[in-house]
Amino acid sequence: MKQLRIEIVGVTPPSFVKTTKGGYNILEIAYKSDGKVTGKKILDFVNQASYNILVNAKAGDIFDVEAEKNEKGYFDWTSVVPGSAAVATSGVEASSETSKVPPSRGRVIGNTYETPEERAVKQAAIIRQATINMAIAYANGAPEATLAAICAMARQFEDHVYTDLAARAEALLNIPSDLKK
Repeated sequence: MKQLRIEIVGVTPPSFVKTTKGGYNILEIAYKSDGKVTGKKILDFVNQASYNILVNAKAGDIFDVEAEKNEKGYFDWTSVVPGSAAVATSGVEASSETSKVPPSRGRVIGNTYETPEERAVKQAAIIRQATINMAIAYANGAPEATLAAICAMARQFEDHVYTDLAARAEALLNIPSDLKK
């Protein structure tokens, strides 16, 4: 028997799967356990009580789960009991940023890759921090090294970095036309 404490990240609306003998309901959930985000399909015929509890779950809910391996080697959730958020953090204060996972939009998600826009913002912040560090190192205790002067110098460094990047990108665009000659 395996015991888990999970935090719900997202739950899909239940769907009905039709079979020759009638059918069954299926519920897909994304949950966080031990710092990892995972997904699980909950079938109503495996454990009706667990299914009934999880069908009403919403993001942020905490549950204590007992799981047992079935004859096929998969873990079935045999017991699902609502837990408390205070216990889930093991004595550490709960954070408002417990999960970096974006909203599930009705689907179980498994990756947290950054979008191109998020990556561009992060890279711009890295460049800005590096130019500030260089401006501080360049000033190195000079008497005229005020905050405004360091920020202005950092802005000049940042402009130089971006100007250089634009020139290099433009040069790369011209390479194919140079090769055609």
